[in-house]
Amino acid sequence: MIKRIVLPILVVVATYASLLVFIGSTAWVHIDAASFALVPILPLVYMAFVYGLAGIVAAFKAPGSAAATDSELRVAVVFFKDLGRAFWMFGILASATGIIEVLRNLTDRNRLGPNLAVAILTVLYAATFNLVLVLPFLAAARRRLAENSAA
Repeated sequence: MIKRIVLPILVVVATYASLLVFIGSTAWVHIDAASFALVPILPLVYMAFVYGLAGIVAAFKAPGSAAATDSELRVAVVFFKDLGRAFWMFGILASATGIIEVLRNLTDRNRLGPNLAVAILTVLYAATFNLVLVLPFLAAARRRLAENSAA
């Protein structure tokens, strides 16, 4: 079951690395502390307030655990749906803020690039963390629920 979680994550990482090689870039260009704080750190903090740290740990454990109950798997499904929404909402919030700053400072070319980078990177981070953290675990939990109900 773990391979059904790890392999999709590896596909995303390989795709991203291949894309960077194809366009002739490096991963360092795509790292921004402010954007990284907005997505994924703040959505995870938000989820910690909503589900608690124990709830987060239980949600990540359930899809890969053969001993997980249907109830634990259903809670994991709800958690990962909420986590995905949180990633996107914080990404949109940060992106909109970056775009507003771009439009507010169109004449200042020194601020144009960094503000636009924040606007774009936060959406990139939201998509990446959805692909890496949400979708594999959500799919594994849903699959386990389907297998349990078919049995």
